[in-house]
Amino acid sequence: TASGTFSTGAYTADITSLTCATTYHIRAYATNDIGVGYSSDTTLTTDPCPVPTVTTESASSVAVNTTTLNGTITNIGGSTPTIRGFVYGTTTAYGATTTASGTFSTGTYTADITSLICSTTYYVAAYATNSVGAGYGSGTTFTTSACVAPTVTVSAATSLGLTTVTLNGTITDGGGT
Repeated sequence: TASGTFSTGAYTADITSLTCATTYHIRAYATNDIGVGYSSDTTLTTDPCPVPTVTTESASSVAVNTTTLNGTITNIGGSTPTIRGFVYGTTTAYGATTTASGTFSTGTYTADITSLICSTTYYVAAYATNSVGAGYGSGTTFTTSACVAPTVTVSAATSLGLTTVTLNGTITDGGGT
């Protein structure tokens, strides 16, 4: 509301703190010594509420067949996210998904991934879902560590007979497959 002396002509008013995806009824008015004049009722609908904004961070602790995926919700969007996670796989079609349910605000989150294939490039994107939909971070990649052969030690033979023997060994590290 503005006060003062005004002449005929156009005017504007800026309104803030509206809610997304909401219809508002609006009437303009002007007051003088005689009374108040109102325009007819009109409506406007604010823009749709946004999905969460998410950033895919670099994977950490990348090993032969495990890694930790990292993401950040930078803006919750139009409503609080209730699901967050990652999509990942050996192509940009991803194929695998991690999902955590709850009530999430802005901030970082992680997921530990196992049963990966050694010496393989994986594609990953972080995501978060609110009542409007899912927001995805840009895709990134990581490559698991090189495949390694198992480590084996040999112990002394036992049960040595005339034509037989028992050989003994220990696998001390299974390596990666």
